[in-house]
Amino acid sequence: PAPPLPSPPPSSPPPQALLPPPPPKPVASPRRRRVECGRRNKCSGERSMWADPGDQHEVRCCSDTQISGWQQRVDCPWAESDAGMGGCHGEKTFAEAEAICA
Repeated sequence: PAPPLPSPPPSSPPPQALLPPPPPKPVASPRRRRVECGRRNKCSGERSMWADPGDQHEVRCCSDTQISGWQQRVDCPWAESDAGMGGCHGEKTFAEAEAICA
């Protein structure tokens, strides 16, 4: 007699229903930033404070590395607030200040 035929391979499991993708993770709220006078003893009545990213303030750029034309300062390694930035900038949000200083 002929040997028995092998059993057919098990069929693949039935396809599972496609699930919708998980909802996107919530975007973290922007961080508050510290704002303060860019020149010590030159800002009458203004004190250092935490500000929301949408608040508007004057702009002084600060860098840890030397940038041509920027001044070296005690409270910021390399700073600029007017000449190298196309003039003084006031009433800017944090995002606007980042773009100015980029």
